[in-house]
Amino acid sequence: MQWLLISLCMALSLSLGYLAGSRQLTEQTNVLTAECTSQQRTELLESTISEKITYLPESQQAPRACVSHTQSSSTPPPIRVIFNQLLTSEKYAEAINIYHATWNISQIEAANLKQLFIEHVHELIRRRPGQTTEVDDALDTYLADFYDDIDILLLSAKYKARLGLHEETLDTLQLAKVYAYEKIQQQQVNSAYIAFMDTIDALFSEQKQWRTLISLYTRAEHTDLLTSSGQFRLVELYLLINDIEQARSYAEILATDTIWRDKIASIMPKVIPQKSTKNNADDSFESTIALTQRANQFIINAQLSTTDTPLLIDTGASITTITQTFYESIKRKVNMRYQTTQTFITANGKIKGSIYRVDQFVMGDYIINDVEIAVLDFHSSAESAGLLGMNILSQFRFEIDQQNSQLKLKKLQ
Repeated sequence: MQWLLISLCMALSLSLGYLAGSRQLTEQTNVLTAECTSQQRTELLESTISEKITYLPESQQAPRACVSHTQSSSTPPPIRVIFNQLLTSEKYAEAINIYHATWNISQIEAANLKQLFIEHVHELIRRRPGQTTEVDDALDTYLADFYDDIDILLLSAKYKARLGLHEETLDTLQLAKVYAYEKIQQQQVNSAYIAFMDTIDALFSEQKQWRTLISLYTRAEHTDLLTSSGQFRLVELYLLINDIEQARSYAEILATDTIWRDKIASIMPKVIPQKSTKNNADDSFESTIALTQRANQFIINAQLSTTDTPLLIDTGASITTITQTFYESIKRKVNMRYQTTQTFITANGKIKGSIYRVDQFVMGDYIINDVEIAVLDFHSSAESAGLLGMNILSQFRFEIDQQNSQLKLKKLQ
């Protein structure tokens, strides 16, 4: 028991160091002995945090030894009161510093602070429905330190869904899935994903926007979120746009599962009496584009208007993207019209970028008009200027022939 108390007190001294910055805590560590009680540790934390918020000069600060509450000259504000004051003042960095220090000492008390943070974000959304800066600042500051917090990731995903940022919602849900180590967390992420997809499916189905739904379900597939129900929905959607080959490709996978075999049989025979045989696998494609292989990745030479733009094929990217450096080199000769600024989730974390519209995007024999392109300040290989994403690829049935380094395409109707 004595060693446990010593460990707790040492943790407190470390957390004080976190708040104090570079100040040394040698003298404080000497007085934080195993005689500290739980109540005294809490009082000490409150006292220290109170000092940090009021920024008292060192000469005016009270000693940090373990003293009883009755020995204190004044009663410091409770941790939750201070935390709430910082949230209300939108001083999120300081609030998260307090949360971090509290978490090191008492995860129970930290859970109380997190609940206050969640309630604050909900209140921001309620009071400022059209203003995203404050909510983004709060969530980004929290996730910068606690990037694997499932509760906050799901809150962020729900917020993005409310704003209609569907691809970003799926990206955030993917992050939550990656960090959902416990079974109950995995169930929470799965439930959030299903609720989101059910909502947007109902919305776009009412508007008969089948291709938009296909793009979102395909995005879910590439982010490892797609369920068997989602695969079956893709079969239905491809049948609705009369893309029999793509419908078959998903149907054949599902048909190996006895749970889905009867459902597949109920819709596929009406369209495909039997599986067709093809002597030439290329018969179903209209065009082939040569690719440049770099390790296990492939680069396509596309054009923005008439400017050569080598892009790395990335089926996990929701939008085609070029680097800030490449944009600066072509902006005087390519008509790119600024649309908005957006936050993107990348492998290296969140990054803000600009969305532009380009008159023409040329890929092989295909010319696509009025295309959205994202400009991000990120590092790309010397051979490519950015990424070819799903906002263009989803307009095609495509296949990468890795052996021959080719992209096979057929334009969807």
